[in-house]
Amino acid sequence: MAQIHQSLIAIMREIGSIDKDSRNEQQRFDYRSAETVYNRTHPLFARHGVFSTPKVLESSMSEGATKSGTTMYRCKLTVQYTFFAEDGSSVDTVVVGEGMDMADKASNKAMTAAHKYAICQILNIPYAIVDPDQFTPEEYRRRVVTLDDLNGLKRQWKDTCELDTEDRG
Repeated sequence: MAQIHQSLIAIMREIGSIDKDSRNEQQRFDYRSAETVYNRTHPLFARHGVFSTPKVLESSMSEGATKSGTTMYRCKLTVQYTFFAEDGSSVDTVVVGEGMDMADKASNKAMTAAHKYAICQILNIPYAIVDPDQFTPEEYRRRVVTLDDLNGLKRQWKDTCELDTEDRG
């Protein structure tokens, strides 16, 4: 097995999950930030002698307008990332990244998004949440809440209230 494969497997064993730690308040969704992905993976890549290089395969730019009429630039990139090990062995992954900006940062944002997804895909990094796709909408609505679930919530609420009281104390 090539060293790059061994190194990526070693990183996968150490990385664990990365939660959706950030929130887009305007569009009301949670997401996994690039900063969190980079901060968690960089030390592991360095320890295992892995680095990546990008190669843009396709690029498209378009313009649109915001609700207020300001010009919005959209960049869509198809990027091949090559992950290398210290012995020169490598593996490629191809991802799409999109970015939007009202000035000159659309392509930068697209590259960041592409790199984040390349890392998450090549390492199979799971989210630290319940996957909503594991239930059909009917199953999700019919999910039974057990006494253990309620007691767990009660403990969390109690712990939160105690911490709040200590902060005021």
